[in-house]
Order: sequence, then C-alpha cells, then structure tokens
Amino acid sequence: MAGFLTLFESPTPIFLPILGFLELYSKTLLKLICMKNSTLFACLFYSLVDYLAFLVVTALFTPLVLMPESPFQDPFGWISTPQLLLGCILGSYGLGLFVGSPIFGRLSDSIGRKNVLQLSMVVFILGNLGVGYAAGSSSAWTLILFRFVTGLGSSGAQLLFNVVHDLEEDEKKKGRAMGFLVAVSAFSTIVGPAFGAYFSGDSGLELGTPFFILAIFGLLAIAFIQFSYPVQEKIKAESRSSFLRLFKNPSILTLCLAFFFMILNIESLFVAIPILMVSAFSVDSSWIALFFAFGGVVATLTGIFIIPLISRYFKPRSVFVTSLFVLLVSNLFFLFTSTPQEVYIPFAFFAVSGIIAWAKGNELAILLGQKKDTGSVMGVFGSLIALALVGSSLLIGYAATIDPLLPLIVLDIMAFISFSSAFLGYSLLQKRV
Repeated sequence: MAGFLTLFESPTPIFLPILGFLELYSKTLLKLICMKNSTLFACLFYSLVDYLAFLVVTALFTPLVLMPESPFQDPFGWISTPQLLLGCILGSYGLGLFVGSPIFGRLSDSIGRKNVLQLSMVVFILGNLGVGYAAGSSSAWTLILFRFVTGLGSSGAQLLFNVVHDLEEDEKKKGRAMGFLVAVSAFSTIVGPAFGAYFSGDSGLELGTPFFILAIFGLLAIAFIQFSYPVQEKIKAESRSSFLRLFKNPSILTLCLAFFFMILNIESLFVAIPILMVSAFSVDSSWIALFFAFGGVVATLTGIFIIPLISRYFKPRSVFVTSLFVLLVSNLFFLFTSTPQEVYIPFAFFAVSGIIAWAKGNELAILLGQKKDTGSVMGVFGSLIALALVGSSLLIGYAATIDPLLPLIVLDIMAFISFSSAFLGYSLLQKRV
C-alpha cells in the first residue's frame, strides 16, 4: 500500500503513459455509456477486470518467486526450481480456463450469455479472494489452487465476443466494437503490472490487496451485466451440435491450429521476457511494469484506431494471416537484441500484430461456426487459450532452466507454425455465406 501512495508524492515515469491513456480510455467509455445500448460498456468493464487478474500475477509474482530465499516455495519438494514453480502458478490459471471454457461456452447456448457471464464472474470473485489470502500467507500450493479457480471463472469472458456479434448487426460497427474489446485487453497490460507492483504491500495480507480489489470489481461487473444486458431467446438444447461435430469442419480445424500457436506465442512472451530480463539484467518489477505498459499503449491504440479502420476495407482472413506474418518477423528480431532498451522495438510490432491477430481470430471463429453453436465454438477457442496458458508457462519455465536464450527460439518456432498453418489453409478461412 505504501508503494502505491508514494507514486502520488513523487511521480515516476511508469505512470506517465498510464495516466494519459486512462484519460483516453475514460473518454471512450463515457461515449459508450451515452449509447442507447450500454451492454458494450458492461462487456468492456468485464473484460478489463478479467485481464487484470492475469497480468497482476505475472508482474507481481515473477520477482517474488525468483528472488533468492523466496517465501514462495514448495513445502513438499516436488517442484525443484523456482522457475518451474512460477510456471505452475501461472499455468494453473490456464488449467482452470481449459476446464471452464467448454462448459460455460456450451451452457451459454442454452441458458443465455447473461446468466453464464454472471455465473462465471461469481467463480472469478471467489478465486481472487483465495489468491489474496494465499499471497498474504506465502502458501505456494494454495496460490496454485485458487489461481485454478480464478481461471475457471475467467473462462466466461471469452463469450464477450459472442455478445458483440449477437447484439451488433452492422458489420462496420461490429468491427469497431471488437476493436474496442481487444483494446481493453491491451489496456490491461498498462494497468495490470503497475497495479500489482505498486498497490500491493510488502508482506502479509497487504500483498494480496490487488486481488481483493479485483473481487470488488467483479461485483461491479455482475451489476453492469444485470442492468444493461437485453433479454434474448434461448436456444433449445437439442438443436446444438456436439463438440466433436465442430471439429469435422476443416475451416475450424485450420483456424484452431493457427490460433492456438498464435496465442501460445503471445502468452509465452509474457513469461519469457520477464524471466530473461530478470535473469540477464536483474530488472525489477518496475521495469516489467513499464515494459508491459509500453506494449499496452501500442496495442490499445491499435484496437481503438487501426482495427476499426482495417475492418472497413479488408476481410478478416486476409488481416489475420498478414498479422501472423508480422508477428513472426517481430519474434525473429528479439534474437538480435542485447540490452533491455532494444527489446522495445520488436515488442512494438509484436503488440500491433498480436492484438490484430487476436481480434480477427476470434471474429473468424464466430463467422465459421453456425449461429446455434457460436457459444460452443468460442468455448473451444477458450480451451485453446487455456492450453496456451498452461503450455507457455510450463514450457518457457522449463526452457529457461536449460538456457536463457532458449525461450526466444521457442517463440520463433511457435510464430512460424501459426503463420504457416494459416497461410497454407488460407482458402478455408472464409466467411460463411
């Protein structure tokens, strides 16, 4: 708590870009509040709360777990290295996401998006309360358990893309709305790391303060959904397809492959860069927060301005494949950086191409599926994101124990597989007529 308050006594560079974009973000939200339908605002706030939960942990616990004589250790001795323990803490969130995504996605096709969004947020709140307690008690296994519960609750957030698609009929406005939606996730990279690094205390329950606040935000998200979401007809259970039938569609299979390795690449970078910078240059959580804030600024601008613009002139599949190529090139350039400052250049291109690929990948997923199955399709994609979270945390954590540069090579391989699969299957990635 004291660290957070000192920011207002002595301004630091970390918050200069944050304060500017808080103003930009606020003005955007105020415009959305004045819209006749305020559901989009509720979705944006819901998404912001969800992404904060992931990014707070990445910035806050990386230095705490990797520091010498860290209080976060496996009391049973099953996890031998701090890097692997960090991977388990981050990966347990993805495991919960993997379990919850298909369940909540399929459930949303029968009982409606509104009920599922609220139900998943209740689980999310319980998870964050548990994480706050575990952080204060320095209990590694309790932390892993409640990060799993948090991921379980976060799985409902993937349905926000369905909400935008269901409620917005105009294609141009739909692209703009999805641009705002991914801009919120990018904006979270600005606020999340700084929120965790400066708002938490040094020890005890004060260390878990950010997670208690996230629980309060979760209650607000439930209220916003309750009062803004319109009543919709429910889809009969017998009219919905099974998950196995979804995978018989070659278009969905192609997109699943490209999307999975793209998300794996993005999530791996969130783990690889902090580990590499801490190990090689002994950077602290302030540097990590500033680094993610920079990427968040770039990605937020992309979501607000670039995605709506390109949505007016180019088809989703063309933009998706092109962005994957830029993502591959930016990954290759990470290998040629030798100082923390040089990492910013490829990270800027990474942020632009990554946020575009994320938005267009989700848009293609909805377009390729049948209307009655859109919740199930996004549930599948939520599971892919979950697998990427689990795989990236464990894989990068293990690779870092072998060689500090190995995670960067792994990033290049992921980006290549993602682009090549989308490029070879380009003709399949078409909008359903």
